[in-house]
Amino acid sequence: MASIFIAAGLLAACSASDVMTVSSTPPAPVNAPAYQTTQAPPPVAAAPQGNVARQNLAAPAAPSYGGQTTASAAATTLDATPGRGRAPSTFGQQAEQLGQTPTAAAQPPTTATPRQAAAPPAKTAAAQPSAAQQLPAQQAATTQQIAAAPPANQPQAAAAYQSVRFLPIIGAPSDKLEPLSARLGDSVRAAGLTIVPMGQTTADLALKGYFSVVDDDGRVSVVYVWDVIGEDGLRLHRIQGSEPSPDSDFSGSDPWDGVSPEMMASVGQKTVGSLLAWLDSQG
Repeated sequence: MASIFIAAGLLAACSASDVMTVSSTPPAPVNAPAYQTTQAPPPVAAAPQGNVARQNLAAPAAPSYGGQTTASAAATTLDATPGRGRAPSTFGQQAEQLGQTPTAAAQPPTTATPRQAAAPPAKTAAAQPSAAQQLPAQQAATTQQIAAAPPANQPQAAAAYQSVRFLPIIGAPSDKLEPLSARLGDSVRAAGLTIVPMGQTTADLALKGYFSVVDDDGRVSVVYVWDVIGEDGLRLHRIQGSEPSPDSDFSGSDPWDGVSPEMMASVGQKTVGSLLAWLDSQG
């Protein structure tokens, strides 16, 4: 009876162990090979013919082990394409120059004969006298140009105006106009302008003068106004000023009696100077 209970307990233990180690792998025969223990995968269903995209792949080339094979790396191609993002450069020309440099260096230097070596000094010696002969000629030409140039202190009239005429002067006595007219003519001709007679209208400019005299407690002053008139009769500029007497003791009734010839000559000199200054400003 006891042996029956022991056998029943052992059977119960074996059943519990088998339940805990259940595997989906079916039991294999005892003496079967090891590779047969793996379960075959389930069959794969074939896809429909219309959904399969076929691609024909070329067969790989059979490697050739008989001859020597040289691996060709990707070589840099040099051409005349400028680089981007920096200053343009030509790689092809640089490569050609680098390739030509060893060739030029490999050429043997040419040995000059004694006559060829002596020829350059002869040419240099012949060129030196010609250069030395040119120096005096250039200095002489420069000296002539300096001599032909007008003095720096002599003003020149603008190129646009080459002639001038003087219209009748209003306000000054005739005996006071002689020194004025003489100085005006000398100054205008010295400036390079041509004086056109009063009756002609071919002058580039015309000057119309207005004179008066002022007695200020025995000091007499000549007041003058000049209108510079263009060819169309319109006033282009106005010159005005005064010339005081160096003395202040005049007591006569007519102030013109206190005006000296030197004062009128000074008025003429100042008038031409103001005219030339205006002409220079006109370009």
